[in-house]
Amino acid sequence: IYNEASLLADALSNKNRILVSSIYFRRHFEAFWGGQYVQALKWSKIASDYAGKVSGPRMVNMFLYVTMGVVFFQLYREGEGNIYYDRGKVMLNTLEKGLQDCSNDLFNNKLLLLQAEHYAANCEVKKAKAAYEASIQTAKKFRRVNDEALAYELQGKYLSSIVDSQASESYNKSYRCYMKWGALAKAKMIKETHHVNVKAESNPMKQRRDW
Repeated sequence: IYNEASLLADALSNKNRILVSSIYFRRHFEAFWGGQYVQALKWSKIASDYAGKVSGPRMVNMFLYVTMGVVFFQLYREGEGNIYYDRGKVMLNTLEKGLQDCSNDLFNNKLLLLQAEHYAANCEVKKAKAAYEASIQTAKKFRRVNDEALAYELQGKYLSSIVDSQASESYNKSYRCYMKWGALAKAKMIKETHHVNVKAESNPMKQRRDW
């Protein structure tokens, strides 16, 4: 049985570009969920370099538009430069166009979340708050607890940035959703980083992590 390091070394040795890019894309998603946006950007760039002109599954590409859009808008709001705002807007526009071509309930709340990040980057407080809430409610409607958790987390981060007292409640709800999803390490990170004062559920209900 290969571990990832051995699998990557073997793929590099055999010039298996598709497998190499798949490994780095997996690392991208892992870093994204860990809130390590600079690292997520690094892994995505390496994966894209190896993928080259090879087109991945449409669904995977749609996920990347969302995660990279969030990464770019977050880096812009952290003061890393206007180029990240422009790149985030490209991801948002690409996702919007993709959803015009195919109606997919899997991505409706994700689009709303990326729109919220865009409004936040533009300092449009009312629109940002409304879009975060719409993303949360849409995720609830389709019982996508992982998306709900992420939306609450990013909502909390935004509210903290504008010194809104509701931020702690958003983090509290994010923690509970991550616990319900079965993402225990992520829930622990939310609890410890944002000082969430809740009693951890002893038997969280695990669901498919098909984000």
